[in-house]
Amino acid sequence: MQSLLRTRENIIQRISDAENLMQSLVLQLTHVEATLKILRPEIAMTPIRKRPPLTRPHVRRGAHIRPILAALHEANAPVTIWDLARSYLIARGKPGIRVSKEAREIVRQALRKLRDKGIVRAHGYEGPAQTWELVREGMNDAETLDARNACDRLGDSELR
Repeated sequence: MQSLLRTRENIIQRISDAENLMQSLVLQLTHVEATLKILRPEIAMTPIRKRPPLTRPHVRRGAHIRPILAALHEANAPVTIWDLARSYLIARGKPGIRVSKEAREIVRQALRKLRDKGIVRAHGYEGPAQTWELVREGMNDAETLDARNACDRLGDSELR
């Protein structure tokens, strides 16, 4: 088990080093191309080939909501969007080390839909420091049952 954990950490470090090297090489290439343009303005540079954009995989209804609700249920205190996005990525089987802007946006939109339904509430101003929690306290038994039923329905169909 320890060996697998060390291997995992080693791979993560190698990925991070490769990303840093790539950024450095792109910066160096930009400088070399700028120098060439100064010395020979007529020179034609071939651009770096870009990868074709990845197509988005089809996501089943409620696939975004379930991991977010699970993370909010497990949390003892309000949680930031970054933490929820990390939990979302882990639940989707992706590494939660680097939380992408896309994952944060998915979580942000899902939380807004949940807020409109009255299932979650936000604390603080909108931004990176804003935290979210499930609506729990101050509910009577009927309201608690309604919120639980709403959470169960969200598992079966995505919010609109």
